[in-house]
Amino acid sequence: MKLVYTEQALASLEEALGFIAPRVSYQKLNEIKNNILDAAETLLLQPQQGQKEPLLEQETLLSHK
Repeated sequence: MKLVYTEQALASLEEALGFIAPRVSYQKLNEIKNNILDAAETLLLQPQQGQKEPLLEQETLLSHK
């Protein structure tokens, strides 16, 4: 299995990090980013966890071709 981040997901992550960046140190910001990415990677071990996103169903179909 392969974990693929959409452009929208990466943009949303950067937007969220940009929002909190003025409030925390660079080290803390990097830690938060790594924690978010680590949490997403748990899908590789347990792909059925969480909920299905109907709006991403087409992305899934395209990535399997």
